[in-house]
Amino acid sequence: MMDESASANPLTAKLRTIADLSPRDSATLDRLVQDVRDIPSGGTIIDEGDRPTRIHLVLAGWVARMKYLSGGSRQITGLLLPGDFCNLHATILDEMDHSMTALVDAKVAFVAQDLLDDVLFSSRAVTRAFWWSTLLDEAIVRAWLVSVGRRSGLARVAHLFCELQVRSTRVGLATGDTMVVPLTQEQLGDATGLTSVHVNRMLRTLRDAEVIDVYRGRIRIIDSSELRRIAGFDPTYLHGPETGAGKSQHRPRG
Repeated sequence: MMDESASANPLTAKLRTIADLSPRDSATLDRLVQDVRDIPSGGTIIDEGDRPTRIHLVLAGWVARMKYLSGGSRQITGLLLPGDFCNLHATILDEMDHSMTALVDAKVAFVAQDLLDDVLFSSRAVTRAFWWSTLLDEAIVRAWLVSVGRRSGLARVAHLFCELQVRSTRVGLATGDTMVVPLTQEQLGDATGLTSVHVNRMLRTLRDAEVIDVYRGRIRIIDSSELRRIAGFDPTYLHGPETGAGKSQHRPRG
């Protein structure tokens, strides 16, 4: 659950980490939160092959980008937290090339493209903040590709936890060293390209080394430095204040 200091609109909370948004900008972003729908755990938001007619903004819960193979196996290609768009500008496509599924009970705003366009061009600050959000999504995809292609199983799991800790903190889902991670071992395996048995071993290794503690859908990072060392984690690709760069380097002009 978000802490009380988090914005009612998690997109605003996320974008404020890199941009100075005025009260008017925040009110403009709130216009996106009109058609809000409850998606139950396991529910499909949009399926591969569907014609997208709305953009989807996660307001609560966790959503996964899924790609299913012909044999029935699947790969999670992205984890979306509150404040993340599922498919920004997807309405220009003839059909979806992947599915969006709620991993837990979620609230999702269904946004018409013309409304999004109005918001995007309402101010230069908002426009540049959206550019940052899109580039961030692309950077995360690249980091995941490197993990699956080159990192060891232990480093993959550690790297994912490091990333989620940064992203969760931005939208109020992490408190200090503890964050909500409502993922099963099977889902962690689908996200890292590992079997659930292998994930279980990696979690046990990290627990036995007193690097993390896992309990009731939460992860407490006991030794952040060691977790980052195991992962080879450099937060630069997340392009925010955690890299040591302040807002001034990202502040939109005008």
